Amino acid sequence: MCEEMVAVTDSLSKLCSSLEVGLLSGPDAKAFARGFGKLRRLASAAEARCAARVAETDAYLHDGHKTPERWFAGSSGTSVGEAASVLATASQLDGLAEIAGAFDSGELSLAQAGEIVPVAVLDPSGQSELLDAARSRDLVGLKRFCERKRSEHRSQEEEAERLERLHRTRSVRHWTDADGAFWLRARLTPDAGAEVLASLSAVADEAYAEARRSGRNEAPEAYLADALYDLVASGGAGRSGPRIRAEVRIDLAALRRGHAGPGETCEIKGVGPVSVKVARALMGDAILDAFVTSGTDVASLCHLGRTIPTNLKRAVEQRDPHCVVPGCGSVWNLEVDHCKIPFAEGGRATIDNLARLCRFHHRMKTHRGYRLAGSPGAWVWIHPDGTEHRDPLADRKPDTTDHDAAGEQVDPGATGPPPSGPPADRTRPSGPPDQPGACERPDPGATGPPGPPGEPTLFGDGRVA
Repeated sequence: MCEEMVAVTDSLSKLCSSLEVGLLSGPDAKAFARGFGKLRRLASAAEARCAARVAETDAYLHDGHKTPERWFAGSSGTSVGEAASVLATASQLDGLAEIAGAFDSGELSLAQAGEIVPVAVLDPSGQSELLDAARSRDLVGLKRFCERKRSEHRSQEEEAERLERLHRTRSVRHWTDADGAFWLRARLTPDAGAEVLASLSAVADEAYAEARRSGRNEAPEAYLADALYDLVASGGAGRSGPRIRAEVRIDLAALRRGHAGPGETCEIKGVGPVSVKVARALMGDAILDAFVTSGTDVASLCHLGRTIPTNLKRAVEQRDPHCVVPGCGSVWNLEVDHCKIPFAEGGRATIDNLARLCRFHHRMKTHRGYRLAGSPGAWVWIHPDGTEHRDPLADRKPDTTDHDAAGEQVDPGATGPPPSGPPADRTRPSGPPDQPGACERPDPGATGPPGPPGEPTLFGDGRVA
C-alpha cells in the first residue's frame, strides 16, 4: 500500500507541474478546479485519519514531540490549534458511519466535518439531517445550523458551565502583519460580544450615513474599524442612554419557559444562538428589539428593557460609590443591578431594588448563582451553597442617611413638609423617560411610572403586548 501511495503522489506531482493553466478554456479550468477540489478533500480526510492513528499509537514520540498536536502541526504546516481541531474531528468519527463515509469519499471537506461531527456525537441519529445541511448550505450557514443544534442539546446546567468556560477563556490578541498593519482578535462571551457589536454598529451607522451624504462609499468593515478607534479614543464620551441596542429573535414558548427547547430559537443578530438567560441578562441596561415568534411567523415585536431614569441612577451612584459586595470596594466598571428582584422577573427600577456591582460580581450574580441581600450599609453576599458573607463592621456603621420613598436624601434640618406628589414622580427626569419599553401599558389609575416588564403581557390570541 505504501508503494501505491508513492506512485499516486508521483503521478499527481507530474500532472501539476506540467499543467499550463493559461492554455485551458473556461470549462476545462472549471473541470480541473472541481477535480483538484475532490482530490484535496480526499487527501485531507486520509491525512486526518492517519494523523489520528499516529496519536492513538503514540508514534509521534519517536520524533521527540511531546504531544500529537505539535507533531501534526509541524508535519502539516499548520498551527497547533488547527492541528488539535483536525485530530479531534478524526477521533470522533468512530460510531458515525454515515458521516465517516461521506468524509472518506471526499464529499465532505475538513471544515464541514469539523462543524457537523461534534453535533452528531450528541445525537448520532441525526447524521442524515446534518449531511443534508452540509450539502445545501455554505459554510457560514452550516455553522449557524450546527450551533442551533448544539444549543438544543444543552441543559441549563451545561449552558451555565459553557458560559463560565467561555468567560475563563476570554482573550484579546494582537499582532502586526507583513504590511505593518495592526491586527486585533478577541474571544468574548455571547453577551459581551453583543454589547461590543451593538456599540460599534451604532457609531458605524452614524459614520456610514455621513459618508453617504458626502458621496463616499466604503466597505462596512471600514466603518466598524473607525467606530472601534473612535470609541477607544474618546472613552465613550458624548454617548448617553442605554449602552447597547440589540435585536433578538426568540420563540414565544422559550420566552415563557425561560429556556429554549428542541427546535426553538433564541438568537441575537450578529452574534448567533444564545440562551434565554443570556438574552435576559442584557435587559437591565439595554434595549432589546425582541421579535417574538410562534413557529415560523413573527407574532409580535416588543422592546424589552429601558434605562434607569437619570435622577434615580445618580442617586444610586451617590449612595454606592463602590461595589457593594462586602470586602470588594472596587470603583472600576461598576454596573447598576436589579439586586433583589431581577429585571427579567419584573423587578422595578426603585432605589431599594438597585445596587452597584463591579463587573466581576455582577457576572457571578447573573451566571453563577450568587445573590445579594440586605440593605445599604448592611449588604449580604450569599453564595450558591447558602453561605453568607457580611461586612464584619456593618453593625458598627449604621446607615444614618435619611431617604424619602423615592430615594432622595432628606435634609434633617428641613422644617417644611416634604414635596407633594407621588414619590416615584420625583425620581424621574423632566421630559419623557429615557427609553420607555414599548411593551409597557400604563395603568390610567397608577400613581407612578410603569415598571419594566418581566415577561411581556400575552393576549388571549397569543399576541405579545
